[in-house]
Amino acid sequence: MEYNLTLNQAKRFLLLKHGLLGEKRYRECADILKFVDSVGCIQYDPVDVIGKNPELVLQSRFVNFKREYLYQELYENRTLIDYWDKNMSIITKSDFKYFGRIRDKFKGRIKGIEEVSKLAPVVLEKLSEVDYLSSKDIELRGKMDWYWFNTRKSKAVLEALFYQGRVMIHHRKGTNRYFSLPNKLFKEDVYQDFRFDNDLDYYTFRVFRRIKGVGLLGQGASYAYIAIDGLNQKLKKQIFNRLYNEGRIIKVNIESFANPYYLVTEDLGYLNQAISDEKLLKRLEFIAPLDNLIWDRVFIKKLFNFDYTWEIYFPKEKRVYGYYTLPILYGTEFIGRLEAIANRSKKILEVKNIHLEDNIKVTAKLKKDMNAALIRLMEFNDLNKIDYIDKFWEI
Repeated sequence: MEYNLTLNQAKRFLLLKHGLLGEKRYRECADILKFVDSVGCIQYDPVDVIGKNPELVLQSRFVNFKREYLYQELYENRTLIDYWDKNMSIITKSDFKYFGRIRDKFKGRIKGIEEVSKLAPVVLEKLSEVDYLSSKDIELRGKMDWYWFNTRKSKAVLEALFYQGRVMIHHRKGTNRYFSLPNKLFKEDVYQDFRFDNDLDYYTFRVFRRIKGVGLLGQGASYAYIAIDGLNQKLKKQIFNRLYNEGRIIKVNIESFANPYYLVTEDLGYLNQAISDEKLLKRLEFIAPLDNLIWDRVFIKKLFNFDYTWEIYFPKEKRVYGYYTLPILYGTEFIGRLEAIANRSKKILEVKNIHLEDNIKVTAKLKKDMNAALIRLMEFNDLNKIDYIDKFWEI
């Protein structure tokens, strides 16, 4: 199946797929599972300036989203699990069994494996005696060379066991993680001893998830494919041909793009809606810095004429827009970036700057919609007031 799309139709499809155009369709706590299932995973990042990345992803798509909804599904209902997919992510419990190769990789090859192997039995014995614990609850003297920096041995060993799937996150409190044994969290076997028959089946599974996660994805090099170890261009071509021949993906040719892009067949309804004449509600939303929608930054730059870089890891003197900015989506266009901070001690949302693209004209409607979105962001962060550095935006 093959379609020819205009730029606007491609934009409409992507935004409909991601629940960012038209009326919001996600409302209840249980809808989080529906959304994660529709995209495969949400990328996790612990930085919290105005909300953590997965919270902001959901906040832009849900009616009156509250962050406790996410943690209820993760750590009470346990329909979701923290684990590796596109880097550290949130995936559905039912998908966890498919990531055995990643768990095996960390069992056979992990930094400081000798030290980890020596200390793991001590930590597992301690965990067998309690419901959960954090690295601060275990006394293992000294530090070890770890992935991010030298860290306490208790933290490194718990992380290693987590990567290996031998422990899972029981809950989080701030930036602290509390771990537990899988059999204490789940009545059923979440591993199910699942193994793919061959490499092609495994990589097909991983690539299909990325197409579903982004919405539209091509065969070229893309940040959207990060963390699929061993995937090369020849294998990728073979996988796309297989998925297309099996009818699991649909090819689309987008105006002014040299190469085709693909969407998963289950999203055909959004494609038909996108190419129709249906008028759709124009919303203003702040997009998370690691949102699935913008995983393929090169594609987003060409499709929307919007070049976004998350500058959080840049030296201060090299930042153009700020430490932590969110893309501003208005209807089917990215119109700028929001730089804001949740001052939780004063209960104030500090709007430091709204950087608009050069071609954006500020109208009364835009100011009204911007303020409505900022109020939603304020309420999501449990704040009481908005402080505009630039008073122009006050209404």
